Amino acid sequence: MSAPDQQRRSGIWKKLALAVVSLVVALLLAEGGMRVLLRLRGQPFDPDKARNDAANAISMVESNIPRWDAPVEQRADPKQVEVLHPYYGFDAEGYIEDVARLVEYFGSDRAERNYDIAILGGSVASIFAADAAKSLVKDLQADPRFETRAIRLWSQARGAYKEPQHAIVFQTLLSYGIKFDAVILIDGFNEVAIGLQNASFGASPLYPSATKWLSRASNPSADREMMDLMLALRAKQSEVTRQARRILDLGLYRSAVASELALGLLWRTRADASTQFDKVTARLSEGIANPSVNGPTFDPEQGAVLRESVGAWVAGSRTIAAMCREYDMPFVHVLQPTLYDEGSKKLTPDEIEKGKTVKEWSEGARLGYPQLRAAGEDLKKRGIDFVDASQLFADVSETLYYDACHFNVHGNELLAHTVAAGMLAAIRHHDEAAAHR
Repeated sequence: MSAPDQQRRSGIWKKLALAVVSLVVALLLAEGGMRVLLRLRGQPFDPDKARNDAANAISMVESNIPRWDAPVEQRADPKQVEVLHPYYGFDAEGYIEDVARLVEYFGSDRAERNYDIAILGGSVASIFAADAAKSLVKDLQADPRFETRAIRLWSQARGAYKEPQHAIVFQTLLSYGIKFDAVILIDGFNEVAIGLQNASFGASPLYPSATKWLSRASNPSADREMMDLMLALRAKQSEVTRQARRILDLGLYRSAVASELALGLLWRTRADASTQFDKVTARLSEGIANPSVNGPTFDPEQGAVLRESVGAWVAGSRTIAAMCREYDMPFVHVLQPTLYDEGSKKLTPDEIEKGKTVKEWSEGARLGYPQLRAAGEDLKKRGIDFVDASQLFADVSETLYYDACHFNVHGNELLAHTVAAGMLAAIRHHDEAAAHR
């Protein structure tokens, strides 16, 4: 090779090296600049939060119970595959399969040795059972009653469930011969929010969630427009999942620049999926192929709908309490906190942005929660151990909610202390009543 050729190649390599170095420097400057900018905005870059945002996007479109910290590995949780159910309206396959395991356990000596607590409610109760189990058990075991007895929690809460589903679930478990040592019910939001949304579709406020029930029970294949809308929705949800998994698999959440760009695109895609979901619900509200699945006629006036929903909530609590008395189980009923209950928390910008939801949900919480609190006081007068946790976050300034009703691990741990205190009080009242019988 001649000297001029060597010089030319050497020059090319130097230019390439300079370009690579310049690119690396530019990327580092961009990364550093983005982190400074985010800090100046009061939102310092947090790779764990970016990762959780992506994982949450998957959970919100793939799961019946949306989890903030859904594992990346979660591809197809059998508990999330929903089917029609003869008693509950709809249920997930995993819960149906679990019944045989529960029957076997409660027929064994292990159930006699342990203290088994059932947790009933909707998705908030289900997530609570997962996120706050250690905190709840720790608080309970501080009581002398549990010094030598292991505590085991059994979540029988389902996403989008509300009364009378909770009471029916509990009665069905009793019918199988499953007897817990105590019962915790955490609910309130779904009753007023879903009840109001059901009414907007022309479905009974007391029927199962219309967005799940009507689309399954009304033979949507007979409605070509509904089928087209649902297929389009699934396509948009799949795109959300694809983008989120790319962020997780490529580790884009580790970079402020990459995560800002990728998550920005992800939020726009989620917004498209949300808009498509609104089209599906709008089609449901126009009428369905089999109107008989709407349930009995009802007064559609907003106040009447909320009164009926709160009435069902009260009836559910009294029914579960009565079953627990008959089967000798302590019972505590907890009114869960929720984002749109006015004055229940000083909302952060992140909570306001991610808490956007349909009008019926926000109005249901705003107008229904005062009624739930008042009804809860009446439950106390009836001797039911009722705990009003609706104002639990009133003095918390940090971000807890990641959508219109679900809160993160810290929020669930705060709730655990309140639930544990309520459970211990219920056990004490139960033991006192037993001593006087």
